[in-house]
Amino acid sequence: MMDLIRARHSTRRYERKRVSPSTLEAVMTAARESEELVAGLKVAFHLLDDEGGIGRQLMGVAGRYGQIIKAPHFVVALSEEQPGYMENLGFRMEAMILEATRLGLGTCWSGGMWKESNLKKFMNIVPDMRVIALTPLG
Repeated sequence: MMDLIRARHSTRRYERKRVSPSTLEAVMTAARESEELVAGLKVAFHLLDDEGGIGRQLMGVAGRYGQIIKAPHFVVALSEEQPGYMENLGFRMEAMILEATRLGLGTCWSGGMWKESNLKKFMNIVPDMRVIALTPLG
């Protein structure tokens, strides 16, 4: 684990090369099965693929940070807003990011660079969930 933590770094430039479905599933499984800091707090992780140019679509919704819009995939992390929700979601997302690092993928935490209502509308997210962070994945 310490080697992964030391190896992990933010990646802001991506190739348009798609990640294999089995690798994506391993990353998403790490997110879904990550340890909770706050028991019972509802969280969700959504994988967005760039088949329809999702990065370019997100640019108008989620802002622009370096070249992350060229990433082939994005993970959007959501949580219900209850005490400890930010720490809980951050801890769980970092478990996912460390798995992505282990699998040789790049990531880059992105938070607060979007208008949440726009992103929720774009993704058709239910009102009781908050968009906390997203990361490109590639």
